Amino acid sequence: MSRADIAVGTIGLMEYDELNETEKDKCLKRDFIWKAPNMKKLKAENANMDLVFWQNEIRKSLYTRPARTHIDDYRRKYVSAVTSIRDKVMNATEPCKILVDGQQVSFISWAKEQFTSGSYVSSDASCAVTSTTFTDWDPKQIHRCVVKQRFGFTPEEAAMQDANEDIWGFIYDGMCPSDRHLMKPDKFYRDNESWHDSEKSKCFMVGCSSAWSYYHLPNATAELIKEGYAVVTSLRSHKVLSICKAEELEKTLNDVRKAFIAAKLDVPEKEIKRRKRKFVPEKLDTVRQIGGMDADSLIAVPENFMEVFHFRGGEWGNWLNADERVLNLTMCYNSFFNMANILGIKPECTSLGDMMSIAFGSRGRSSASAHFEPGGNVINLTRMSGAGCLAHEWGHALDYYLAKRYEIPAEFATEAKIHFEKDGTFYRTWDILPKEFVAVYYAIEDAKEFLKGSKKFDELFTKNGHGYWSSNCELWARAFDCYISDKLKAAGIIDTYLSRGADSFYWEENGIMYRAYPAGEERNRINKAFDDLIKHLFVPNTAE
Repeated sequence: MSRADIAVGTIGLMEYDELNETEKDKCLKRDFIWKAPNMKKLKAENANMDLVFWQNEIRKSLYTRPARTHIDDYRRKYVSAVTSIRDKVMNATEPCKILVDGQQVSFISWAKEQFTSGSYVSSDASCAVTSTTFTDWDPKQIHRCVVKQRFGFTPEEAAMQDANEDIWGFIYDGMCPSDRHLMKPDKFYRDNESWHDSEKSKCFMVGCSSAWSYYHLPNATAELIKEGYAVVTSLRSHKVLSICKAEELEKTLNDVRKAFIAAKLDVPEKEIKRRKRKFVPEKLDTVRQIGGMDADSLIAVPENFMEVFHFRGGEWGNWLNADERVLNLTMCYNSFFNMANILGIKPECTSLGDMMSIAFGSRGRSSASAHFEPGGNVINLTRMSGAGCLAHEWGHALDYYLAKRYEIPAEFATEAKIHFEKDGTFYRTWDILPKEFVAVYYAIEDAKEFLKGSKKFDELFTKNGHGYWSSNCELWARAFDCYISDKLKAAGIIDTYLSRGADSFYWEENGIMYRAYPAGEERNRINKAFDDLIKHLFVPNTAE
């Protein structure tokens, strides 16, 4: 079973056991086993927000993932605990109550019986359950939290609640301390110096019989406040927003609140946190393959493809017609042949140990022209939109292959920790991986302009592929794409299906050019290091 086939929030022990190790690492997260609530959908369905809040608080109380991820029994206990709590809580019809054997029982009682031993969380549940899971929520407390946090509120509802809590009206009653009124301080309060009038302002008391606060109002404003008048004020800012006759207070209060709500919703553009946009390079007008293997010289068939490159498997998307399948397969066949040619390796080496698969338009993501899926070790090319991305994605596949070949406990070799523990022994990652890989890694790390441009892209644009623009695995893949582009050029081959060139990742701002790809001497050093790595891994008499 592929991770792509598992819906978030539906995984249980049965689904978990069918996953491979890489997919288990990906799925072994609380938010994958028990997804966060879709507030927009729940709001449209008029869901009980008190219930949703409580369910989400129970979800958040669980550990995001187990600590001992390398122990399978520990991981299975984590999945079991999270799914059992999820299934009970998400089937609840009211906060704090769950259905057990047809009877409504307290969640706390059930949870303590299932997951505690004496006064402590049991050893089997400690991988998932925390002490916060046993918080004894009260329905009234839950509702107060919903209102205070504006949980599930639309912007309009949140603004209205803010207005009702902040903007109040008070009638001036002289010295009479009646409910929600404005008055001058009486003798008791005048003993406090902070309640005294000054030359420029006069002090007024605002509040009710049980809670008062004081306002210092400018003399010009204070003179307008007299018997039979009222003020509309902000409790948070201690500002008088309007003064009116007492009989007009309700209308004035509503008008001020409406203006407050409108101002809340009409936030100036400069105050809105700008969302990062997606960087989209220019699309290729045509895909060209000139020199090397010519697309017109061969019509590839799946059997040919598998036999020559030793791929583990292949997959078509349902929406690819027969002509598109032939076109995609033929160009991909030519590109892999060209890559093997320029790298000086055997064609079968391109499948990276006969373990990689290829897919055309079947596992695509809406935001990606192509992507590498480590869980299934698959490169997916999204119809002809994936043209030009093959070298980049093969760079990711090579990164993944290195981690698996040298048994590094990481999805990608570039993302590995400095040290790792295996069977009770600690190893230094750089001592396990070949020195040629380490040379590429440090050549990229020392490419200051490359890193500077990539970090600028992080500021301006959304994540790309497997992480941020400046993440190790993305730096590696773009550098490898440039390496292939340079090798094609040196061989006199044009193959824009294999690589359109990472040189398109640039941005100019205030007269400064930022490049999210290596250039100049930095690029030459990285290319030389990649040459040595490819030779070490795939060329006979040089590999291990």
